[in-house]
Amino acid sequence: MAPSAANPSLIEITNAVGMQFSFAPAPAITTIAPNSATVGATITVTGTNFSPFVVAELNGNPLALLSSTATQITFAMPAGTPCGSQLRVRNPDGAFVTAPFNPTPTISQQLNATGPAVGGTTYIVVGTGFAPGCTATIGGIPATVTTSASTVVTMLTPPSTPGAKPVVITTPGGCSVTGTFTYF
Repeated sequence: MAPSAANPSLIEITNAVGMQFSFAPAPAITTIAPNSATVGATITVTGTNFSPFVVAELNGNPLALLSSTATQITFAMPAGTPCGSQLRVRNPDGAFVTAPFNPTPTISQQLNATGPAVGGTTYIVVGTGFAPGCTATIGGIPATVTTSASTVVTMLTPPSTPGAKPVVITTPGGCSVTGTFTYF
C-alpha cells in the first residue's frame, strides 16, 4: 500500500509477488540395461531427477524415447551405434549427465585358455564391456556361449587343430575383443 503525496485520499494497492528460482537437481544415471544390444532392442536407463521433458542423446544425436518417468527412460538401440559411444541425458534447465554406452570390451583374465583339440573345454573370459547375447569364435569357428554378462563370457570350445587360435568375442552392439585359446 502506498499513499499518494499529491492526493492524500488516494491509496494505491499493489500485489507484490515474490519469486525465487532454484535449479532442480541434476539428473543421475545408476544403470543402463543392456549397455549393448542388437538394433531395435529396448534400452532402459534408470536413474534419478529425470524431468518430464528430458532429452536423451547418443553422441550428440537425439534419441526418440519410448517412455520416460522421473527415474527411468527407454529407447530403441539405434542402427550404427559406434563402439565407445556416450549417452547424455539432459533436462530442460541444461543440467545433464553422461555415461558410456556400447563399450568396446576388454579382457583382463582368461581361465582354462588351453584344452584338447576335440573341443568341449569350458573357457572363461573375464573383462569389461560384455553384455548378454555376446557371440564368440575360436579360430573362426563359432563357440557355444553358455554365459554372457557385463564382466564374464563363458563358452564351450569347438573342435580344432592343435595350436594357438584367436578368440573373437563380439557384443550384440557389434564391438569386439580378441584373446587366444591354445589347443593341444
